[in-house]
Amino acid sequence: MLMKMNIKSLGTLVALGFLTGGCNKSPTSPIANNTDSPRPPAIQAEPFQGQVYKSLNGKTVLTLVSKDECELAERGTTLLCRYTKPNNTLRIVTTALGTSQVIYFRFTDQGLEDSNGDVLLSPEKYTAAIKMLNQRQREEEKQELEKQRVAEVLANSIIETRTLSTFSLAQKLGVGQGGTTFPTEGSVILTDVSLKFRTIDHFTFYDGKDNEDVLFSQVKRIGDVGDGTSRDAFVLDADPIDRVSFYTGARPAILYFKSEAEAQTVHDAMLKAFNEWKQKFPEAVLR
Repeated sequence: MLMKMNIKSLGTLVALGFLTGGCNKSPTSPIANNTDSPRPPAIQAEPFQGQVYKSLNGKTVLTLVSKDECELAERGTTLLCRYTKPNNTLRIVTTALGTSQVIYFRFTDQGLEDSNGDVLLSPEKYTAAIKMLNQRQREEEKQELEKQRVAEVLANSIIETRTLSTFSLAQKLGVGQGGTTFPTEGSVILTDVSLKFRTIDHFTFYDGKDNEDVLFSQVKRIGDVGDGTSRDAFVLDADPIDRVSFYTGARPAILYFKSEAEAQTVHDAMLKAFNEWKQKFPEAVLR
């Protein structure tokens, strides 16, 4: 009685053939259990006219050893079976528990394919597939390393290592409840990774303090002095920016200073620090 099998049933077939001896086994040499010496490479059949087919994971190997015999190796066991090639197909016959069983493959440009679409690759296709798989794995590893590198750059881009300068902003008048005016003082601390704004609103009996830290990774643009504003000021375009706009009344923020010369000095210092930061941490630049 003949039964049609697909490649997924090979594990059961191999186990039955091994236990019952229903299918001839190719001779193998016993290997001593010696942990002191490396395991020798597995013995492989000599292919007939180079005809050997492997699954992509290499766990199933079908070798045509003569014009009518083949060896089917899986999970450490090798079965010797017979085959024919009717109508561009490969018909493999083996016996287990006294029952003849049949596995059918069709020849394709990839190698051999069973009725379920499982494929055993020809030597050329197997080599090409392994090469592609290795290339893909290397590319994935490369991408993962790059991802880790960028994450490290982003983390380092906000770590302050030194304070560069502290500058005073021009005093402005704020408006409280009922239209009461009060002076607002401000300063900006320039570090190697940020701008720290400190403002004090002088109310009667109370000093209201506001702090705002703007990281260089949040800065879009530091405008030229006098560009779009007065000659003693320049634009700071950052995302987000909240408290800074409080004493300028504008978005993006406009930073005012006591004179044009002072505005130029602060602008140049800020721009120099910002450009140096961008060169050091290009991946963190806000785009």
